[in-house]
Amino acid sequence: MNQGGRIRVGVIGCGSIAQIMHLPYLRELDDRFEVSALCDVSPGALAAVAARYGIPSGHCFADYRELCSSSAVDAVLICPNGSHVPPALAALAAGKHTMVEKPLCYTRREAQEFVTAARAARDRKGLVTQLAYMKRYDPGYQYGQRRVQAMQAAGSLFFVDVRHMHPSNDLYMAHHPVSRAADVPASVRKAAQREHEDAMTESLGVEATAAQRGAFGTLMGSSIHDIYSLRGLLGRPEAILAIEVWRRNIAALLRYPNGVRVNYTWADLGQLREFRQEFACYGADERVTITFPSPFLRSAPTIVTLQAMAPDRDEPAHTETRVTSSYDEAFKREWIHFHECIAQSKEPHTGAEDALHDTEFIIELAQEIRSIGERKPGGAD
Repeated sequence: MNQGGRIRVGVIGCGSIAQIMHLPYLRELDDRFEVSALCDVSPGALAAVAARYGIPSGHCFADYRELCSSSAVDAVLICPNGSHVPPALAALAAGKHTMVEKPLCYTRREAQEFVTAARAARDRKGLVTQLAYMKRYDPGYQYGQRRVQAMQAAGSLFFVDVRHMHPSNDLYMAHHPVSRAADVPASVRKAAQREHEDAMTESLGVEATAAQRGAFGTLMGSSIHDIYSLRGLLGRPEAILAIEVWRRNIAALLRYPNGVRVNYTWADLGQLREFRQEFACYGADERVTITFPSPFLRSAPTIVTLQAMAPDRDEPAHTETRVTSSYDEAFKREWIHFHECIAQSKEPHTGAEDALHDTEFIIELAQEIRSIGERKPGGAD
């Protein structure tokens, strides 16, 4: 820590999510954190972000290993393209606390390596490893989570309908001043592509279809928010009952503990700027719906809608209550939690094991995708 007691953070990956969310909130939380070092494979992006945050050239790196070994860094945010496991392992080996963005990686092997290293770093050095699953820190989600878990405990929850309507991210990012530079070396780009292809082959097999590979990218890049949010509501999934992919869209039927069924839909809206991510949770006599805004709209609240029948038997009426729990930003809250875990030696809400479970389940989902021949009603071909 610096002389003021603040945690010095090195950021690996200076892309959109770092510029739009993480870096601004680290600056806002300047009583707890100091951005002390940066790393990116794009010289232009690195220079632009360093100038914006006043990071000296001696604390700017192209190689993440140099940042991890820097004495100017206490904790590392890992959010580059590709697998996050190699920089996470380097950070933990160097004695740094780690905040790791999604997706962690694309193979079970790497996810297990990460968990093993995180456990050892915690037990031997007291290091905190937190997954940046920001929706789990959203105050609206947490309010809805308590209501849904009460339904689950009472045995009334039986069905959850999840709809994730996803337009192009650019439609919600255009108003943010993001510095981009087309100067990543060709050799770095080619190596990253090879790494990604090899990881998909390792997880899905050499005979994986184009549909499986395409869906795998969507599941890891976007659906993972739904997967970890569902796990926070319901626990770990028990079975994949059905899954289908058409065009760039995904539909699945899943079974969770206590016989709860989840109907899951992820749809590509293209250029229609109407983001919607909704979890409608049905009990015997009530419904709790959690509706997230686009993650690129800072401090836009997550709305929880509570629906039930009025208790008056003489005048039965359907009631609907709209709850705005808070305007606190989930990205900011996850950093506050990270600081608490370091300062108080606490376990984070979203730890390394969470990422392992999610990685394994997404691989299973992608493996279940098959080319299903359509049949006409009545069984005729």
